[in-house]
Amino acid sequence: MTGVLGDIELEGAREELSNPTGETGQRDAFLTLLRSGVDAAVGIALDHYHYADALCRFGGESPFAPYGQETLERARHLLRQPPSPADASPATGAGANHASAMTAMLNLAESQDSELIAHALERTENSHVRTAASMAAKTALRRSESLSLSPRLINSLADVVLDGTLPTADRTEALRAFAYAESPAVVDVLVRAVEQRDLGVQVNAAYVLAEQDVSAHRALLERVVSGWPQDAPYPAGEVRDLLDEVDGC
Repeated sequence: MTGVLGDIELEGAREELSNPTGETGQRDAFLTLLRSGVDAAVGIALDHYHYADALCRFGGESPFAPYGQETLERARHLLRQPPSPADASPATGAGANHASAMTAMLNLAESQDSELIAHALERTENSHVRTAASMAAKTALRRSESLSLSPRLINSLADVVLDGTLPTADRTEALRAFAYAESPAVVDVLVRAVEQRDLGVQVNAAYVLAEQDVSAHRALLERVVSGWPQDAPYPAGEVRDLLDEVDGC
């Protein structure tokens, strides 16, 4: 999330995060922004939390990891605010504050965050926000008990998945949120998604369905897969492999 902070200390902290002079200065700058009470500054801190967290995939630990719970609380605060206007962050557009919150929640979201994520997803027309919401939703659903999955979050994701006017990338990201969510309502969405005309949506829905229970949906999957071209996009090959494993049993 960008924007002019209008405060010398906060601008200095933002500069330190962008060009850190050392781990201590970087951490102090992060906390200055995170605890500032200024939503734009908090959003910048959340963006940097996400960047540092993403770099951990290559080894090491984020310098901001000890502040995960505090980061989560600040992210929740931003999600309770109205979407920020487009001119506050031209690169991201309207709702950049929500996008910042949910990307920071990528590995932090809990089951209790499902309603907040759904609310943000329902009120946006911004692809960046949809993607961030879908990623956060995946974690929230994974951390939910099967009997306590949020119907509202499932419905909000389904609205994205089944909306043929939206970009394929948005729809498939929403589908991936169901990877760890097994319930009759989720299966219903996946079955409907497999029948969509968009090949990318079909393939991704089939993969999630096959991963959850390939045997139970074998007939449907075999029928759909038979209509795919040989060069169908990823993860078409994985769906075929799962079906072959069932046939080999």
